[in-house]
Amino acid sequence: MIPRRLFLAGAAALPLAGIAAPALSASALGCVALNDRIVSDDNPALRVARLLIDRFGVDFRRGIDFESFISAIEASDQPVALAGGGTEPRYRIHGDLPAFETPLDELTALLGAMQGTATFNGERWFIAAGVA
Repeated sequence: MIPRRLFLAGAAALPLAGIAAPALSASALGCVALNDRIVSDDNPALRVARLLIDRFGVDFRRGIDFESFISAIEASDQPVALAGGGTEPRYRIHGDLPAFETPLDELTALLGAMQGTATFNGERWFIAAGVA
């Protein structure tokens, strides 16, 4: 489901049709809310987007495909059953990652944490989380 609103910490609500507005600061991606649901910083799709902005210099509003980004967030948040009962989100990254030699190494590690892919079509990055 594509949200009607996308809230970024430190920014106003962004209608998804308004993606031609100036770029957000990278620090704005510390916390995201989709249709009033908070997405935590341990969501790997959110961390991939933040890495693309912080380390690759990607413009969030122009350089990341919103639909794939939202789908990857949702797939990572999808509850999966635990053997002992209860559920937990499908993919999470807990704690800080070690220092990586290159941004590509870090991107590879983040994508591995969600069995995901990130592809660039010459204009935008498309982010996907693996869901079996």
